[in-house]
Amino acid sequence: MEAAIDSCASDSDRITLADDGNTIVAEGIGIDGETDESIEQLVCVLVYLGAPDSLFAHLDSTRAIDGRQEDEFGEYTAAWTFHPDDGVNMTITTN
Repeated sequence: MEAAIDSCASDSDRITLADDGNTIVAEGIGIDGETDESIEQLVCVLVYLGAPDSLFAHLDSTRAIDGRQEDEFGEYTAAWTFHPDDGVNMTITTN
């Protein structure tokens, strides 16, 4: 996980490492539909960790009324919420 952060989001204040390197926390990604560097960084982290296309499709189709969503891939679990005012908030943990 640390390598994913170092490679993709080392300068981000929205994507950070937590829990002694066992969790990645992403907060406020793409607020108000903005396309910003944090979206690209989160995608990079997910690709680095081996997230499948199905996770990206699930993430892309999440609506605010859907509540918390979760997908497992490889040795990781990604859980997220989305709201237009708050963007995507995601945690990625090792299983």
